[in-house]
Amino acid sequence: MLSMLAWTLMTAMVVMNAKSQFCPVLTDSYRFEHRCAYDNSLCGKEVSGSCTSTCYCRSGRMCLRNSDHTITVVKRYINNNPVKESYHTCVALSGLPRCSGNRVALYNLVPESSAFKSVEVRCRCPSPNVYLNTGLNQVYTCAPAPQLNVVG
Repeated sequence: MLSMLAWTLMTAMVVMNAKSQFCPVLTDSYRFEHRCAYDNSLCGKEVSGSCTSTCYCRSGRMCLRNSDHTITVVKRYINNNPVKESYHTCVALSGLPRCSGNRVALYNLVPESSAFKSVEVRCRCPSPNVYLNTGLNQVYTCAPAPQLNVVG
């Protein structure tokens, strides 16, 4: 009975640790060149269940893969269907103000780049909302979660 309880606790710890894994850091040696533009930047992208780093978090922060550091973005549509992409943030979303009205939720500093780099998370969308591209210079606002296709 005691061994069963110990096994259950160990399994729970492994599951909890799996949900709060760090996104692997970039492998190059030019860390300063790839530092995130903002303290509250997007730092990693979820692709096929693994995280690909986009920049190094500032102020010693880590790019986490738990629910408080993960956002859903709709950047594009394929055949009028929204396509979902998951990203990880340098800061906990719970520490950001809640988005209201048409407030800009995400802002892309480098809109001409096809890679989603140098993106500032300005506020958190209430669940289950997603960050949706308004079509204006890579500005994103909160929107109700549409039926989404999964990419990656």
